[in-house]
Amino acid sequence: YARARGVTQIWVHGSSDRYALVAVVVLSKSRLREYDEAENEEEAMKKLIAEFDALAKEFNLPGYERLKRVHIEREVDDDGLGFTIENECMTPSFKIKRPVMKKRYADEIEKMYKVIEG
Repeated sequence: YARARGVTQIWVHGSSDRYALVAVVVLSKSRLREYDEAENEEEAMKKLIAEFDALAKEFNLPGYERLKRVHIEREVDDDGLGFTIENECMTPSFKIKRPVMKKRYADEIEKMYKVIEG
């Protein structure tokens, strides 16, 4: 999913008690502007998910590895990064700290699952 157009960072979250994958995505400035200019946020979200789905199909990912919902991270640093060592989302070797991310985005994760599960 990191190969998708305009994605600078992505963290995919899955849980054994939930059937779908969700993600937190940092978009490039130009892609975020494009997303923000959409008339309807839900339609823009569907378009983004469709792009991720097309990538998943291209790489023959099974259905359980496909994203069902994403949260757009809008708090980025001057370099356009949302996950950094400074905000404690990454280690000094630039690996994502999954427990920190799960705690930081707990509300957004729950919101995404509520939309998915209806």
